[in-house]
Amino acid sequence: MNLVITFHHFIQKTAYSARYQALEENGTILHTTMY
Repeated sequence: MNLVITFHHFIQKTAYSARYQALEENGTILHTTMY
């Protein structure tokens, strides 16, 4: 596996986690709309 691709995937995963946490803090309405 390429190191650059893995690093890029890690960045995307971290960004997604931060966005997910922000949605959690905003409320469960947006949270339930995602699923």
